[in-house]
Amino acid sequence: MADIIQFPSKEKLLKNEEAEMLNRHLALCEQDIQIAMQQLDELNEELLQLTNEYTSILHRLKKLLED
Repeated sequence: MADIIQFPSKEKLLKNEEAEMLNRHLALCEQDIQIAMQQLDELNEELLQLTNEYTSILHRLKKLLED
């Protein structure tokens, strides 16, 4: 007796196709999150530098006004 090959149903094929599409979308979202986090780190670094510069200028101005 021959074995019967069970082909996936149309519903199962669509479900697998949707799962593959969602996985691709998830990978793209993950890449976007990584890029945004990198940009956030860069902005944070710039903000720290600007804050230090602002504090230094403010300190010098205060010293000038006190004299």
